[in-house]
Amino acid sequence: MIAAEDAYVFRHAVLRDAAYQLVLPSQRGRLHRVALETLEAVTPDSARDAIALELAGHAEAASTSRETNAAQMAAVALHYLVRGADYLERTYAFGPAADALGRAAQLAAREPGRALEYHLRAAGLLRRLGNLAPARDALEQADILCDAAPEHRWQVLAERGQIEIALGHSEAAEAVLQQAVNLLRPRGASPELARVLGGLANACHGSGKLPLAEQLYDEACAMDTTGSIVLRVNRAMLYMDSRGHSAALHMTEELVQECRRSGNRYALASVLVNHGILLHRLPDAPAARAAYLEAGKLARELGLRLVEQVSLSNLSVLNFNQQGPAAALGDTRRSLELAREIGDRRGVVTALVNLAAVQDKLGQVRHGSMREANTLARRIGDPILRITVLIQRGLAAAARNRQGAAWRILERAEHLVRRSGLHADSQAASQTQLLRKELLDRQHRA
Repeated sequence: MIAAEDAYVFRHAVLRDAAYQLVLPSQRGRLHRVALETLEAVTPDSARDAIALELAGHAEAASTSRETNAAQMAAVALHYLVRGADYLERTYAFGPAADALGRAAQLAAREPGRALEYHLRAAGLLRRLGNLAPARDALEQADILCDAAPEHRWQVLAERGQIEIALGHSEAAEAVLQQAVNLLRPRGASPELARVLGGLANACHGSGKLPLAEQLYDEACAMDTTGSIVLRVNRAMLYMDSRGHSAALHMTEELVQECRRSGNRYALASVLVNHGILLHRLPDAPAARAAYLEAGKLARELGLRLVEQVSLSNLSVLNFNQQGPAAALGDTRRSLELAREIGDRRGVVTALVNLAAVQDKLGQVRHGSMREANTLARRIGDPILRITVLIQRGLAAAARNRQGAAWRILERAEHLVRRSGLHADSQAASQTQLLRKELLDRQHRA
């Protein structure tokens, strides 16, 4: 063993496990109880948050001893698990916090309402990390408990809708979130209804229903009394598509400053990515690069894989435009790997399009990346994604001197822009304008 600052620790986990096995099972529970009581005695209550999970572990192990009151120890363990999860969430350790909440839900199994709450919180934290498959598993556990705690049904539906949005299932998200809205509306205006309306607006944005999305955001923001940053940044990104980037830029600038003042690093990472996208559109490449790099650094520190993926994807586009395809290749491949790992279908489409553009410029074989991107974009149903895929296909066709095919692709993209009601200054509309200019230039040169 070696002496740490406030404890003795084993040099290797194998040694620790071997020593633990030498203690008779009948004695382990008593020793864990003694450890729990000793730690509580020497640690003021105000300082226990940081060791709450250690205390919970001792209480859980002590509950198996015949010499202790099992129910009492289980209650102590549950208290410290939730307290530890709260502390970890405040310090952005979302993964360990979700694990603690999963353990808490097991201990609270006889209280369906509490167990459901812990599963829901775990699902939300895992979603924010981009761990979408485990998030769905936690949500399924919450859903099972809804029959015994029907008052939480709207929360399960709201979280399911957020997961569907993250997976790129906009239409499925709309249907689920509308159910949650229908359950909440009879209760009147509330921050909870504002949050669900914001989620529904986000889903409508993803499926190209921009006027409806704007109405829903207006209603949600008027109702919100919490100053939700997520709600306002999503509204800003809608404005980029419906009103142009200038209308959105002022909103994200204010949000960046607000996050810095409050010290909310999680929100800052997400806001910086979106702010970078708007700066990129100005174009203000140096400021956009700084925003993407800061967002990526924060995302890696906090374990926010979804934010990291988006920042990498946008940084790769910036590098492609400013430094050439070779400089963009590494970030593009990494963003695709991350998107596949976390199950982010929108991220996969965007990364595949970016990779195809890089490979075309480098003269590399694409191995069906655009075919996969096109198929996924159609399944997701987001017109903006479909326009992005069409533009890259049009550019590729033009580069191969297939001008007729390129013009037909452009017509389809412009039709989608008009049908979706996208602002002329939106990114998708600007992409179609650039493709038209490229084709006209080639026509004149010919």
